[in-house]
Amino acid sequence: MFDISNIDYDLMKEFVLDDSIGYNFNIVANLLKRELNEQLRRENIDVMAEQWALLFRLHERGSMNQQDLAVATSRDNASITRSLIVLEKKQLIQRQFGQDRRNHYLSLTPAGEELVPRLIACAKKGLDRATRGMEPEELAVLNKLTLKIAANLKN
Repeated sequence: MFDISNIDYDLMKEFVLDDSIGYNFNIVANLLKRELNEQLRRENIDVMAEQWALLFRLHERGSMNQQDLAVATSRDNASITRSLIVLEKKQLIQRQFGQDRRNHYLSLTPAGEELVPRLIACAKKGLDRATRGMEPEELAVLNKLTLKIAANLKN
């Protein structure tokens, strides 16, 4: 049973959800994901926003094991497992086994590599729409502060 005797009601009165950066970041993240999915759909690309970062990291860094890919995309192993299965079925990634058969590496297939420039173009269109009216200096500050928050939470 939940004990309500420890609730600080004064603190609750001071908290405004619409002024919370966590709440606002979540809204923006969802809107950006929706925008990217829409851009991908318009270009007839059968990839979802959750999958695009995995493809880009593999393009950028080459062959990686699943654990390193999860870290590189700030996702957990379970969530990328589902995405990797889908991407493998679409023949955009492939698994390669190293000397230890339990450890496999993921890499893009030629079809995956060929798709990356189109994915980047969609991402850029979505970001251009999202940041319309913002100056480059504002974007640089926003990115710097966002990365600072991410670094604080990773520690």
